[in-house]
Amino acid sequence: MNPALRVLKNSTALSATVLLERALGFLLPWYIARAQGNEMWGVYNTALPFVTIAVPFAYWGLDQLVPREIARQNEEPGAYLGSALLIGGSAALLVSAATLLITRLLNYPTQLESLIFIAVLSNVFPRAEAMMAASVITGLERMEIIAAVRLPLTVLRTLGAVWLLIQGYGLVSLFLVLGAFHLAVSLLYIVLLYRFIPGFRLSYDRRLLRSLAISAIPFVVIIFTGETVRQVDRIFISKLWDTDAVGYYATGTMLIQVMYLVAPAMMTALFPGLSRVYVSSLDRFGALAAQLFKLLLVATFPLTLGIIGLAGWIIPLVFGSEYEPSVAVLRITALGIVPSFVARFLYRVMLASDNERLAIHTAVFKGMVSLALNAALIPSYGILGASVAAALTELLGLGQNLLYVSTKIVPFDYRNALLRPGVSILASSAVYLFLSGASHIVAWLAASVVFVVGILLTGAVRLGELQRLLGLRVA
Repeated sequence: MNPALRVLKNSTALSATVLLERALGFLLPWYIARAQGNEMWGVYNTALPFVTIAVPFAYWGLDQLVPREIARQNEEPGAYLGSALLIGGSAALLVSAATLLITRLLNYPTQLESLIFIAVLSNVFPRAEAMMAASVITGLERMEIIAAVRLPLTVLRTLGAVWLLIQGYGLVSLFLVLGAFHLAVSLLYIVLLYRFIPGFRLSYDRRLLRSLAISAIPFVVIIFTGETVRQVDRIFISKLWDTDAVGYYATGTMLIQVMYLVAPAMMTALFPGLSRVYVSSLDRFGALAAQLFKLLLVATFPLTLGIIGLAGWIIPLVFGSEYEPSVAVLRITALGIVPSFVARFLYRVMLASDNERLAIHTAVFKGMVSLALNAALIPSYGILGASVAAALTELLGLGQNLLYVSTKIVPFDYRNALLRPGVSILASSAVYLFLSGASHIVAWLAASVVFVVGILLTGAVRLGELQRLLGLRVA
């Protein structure tokens, strides 16, 4: 298959899977928030971050290291999976124990602490094992396998969880169902690898295991200083305010979190191709990075504009009038969508070019910025402070990622990749701010027109450029 078409196929498969999965999965949080009320919704979103924090440690960075290594060598995927399963399983057990200890030290009420314990014990290990298998599938660029497994199981998981809530089983049942879902996903991944990958055989290689465990250490540092710190906002809110405030914040950020889940799917699909093109041609690597950077910038701004403009209509319609405080949260955190997407892409550029050290620097910077902003703003401003901290963290992270990539990895064509679409974005933003006092919807429509006209007049994206990108050989 043409490499460009392979990238398109894989990115489409993963993005569609994430979108459909989140659309189906949206039914569950929506049901909790709308039917069960903000109290249960707040408790749920207080317990969930502990799983979200623990899981990346259990991955041990192999979700990013294994796809790169398999994409370059394309041999012995069974040995990679066997070694990854052992590393991920061991890390999951250790991090689960550490998370439970930390939870005990935070001195939550007994009922909430018990829920967190159940959530961690039932989810961290199976999620780690499922990710190990998914990382091998990603390296083989067979993302359709991921789609075939996750979509039907997500339907069963969501319907089962909602049914249990209707029957009055409570939040414990949700985490048990979620853990069973990840266990089933991991088993089906392995079955399909045997079925559709010629010569696949699950095996164990002691030298490979040692190599992966050591090579992944930089990724673990990135996880600690990056992904983990981003989850502390809800913990801060739950301790400094209350679980009701967590519920309002979670409602306002839910749509943003959906967008942030699409971003990794797109980057994961692009990653194997970026890794190959880097070792074949640095010039083509730079050209591909600049073009994808610009296209992401152009594609994500209208989404941001739409969410901000329609937030006052979306929240009351979907969740009810009692969630009115979530509207401001949604508008503020939406400002981080564009920088988040583009920064995540630049982060993948660093990893594809073997620059884990730079990735560590960016993760440390972003993590410390997030921690400092949350600690400074949440005590006084609550959920609005957490929203501002989230948006500013994404913006500052993008600035550092762009500086590192453009000065230390590949030169960027700023005029085409950043300045031309940037002019349209600034003009559109100015129009929105000017008209938003009268009507957010009118401001959104007018700003959208200005953005499209600006893109066309500046020639930020041309048809010929898209054709060259699709025809770019990345192998």
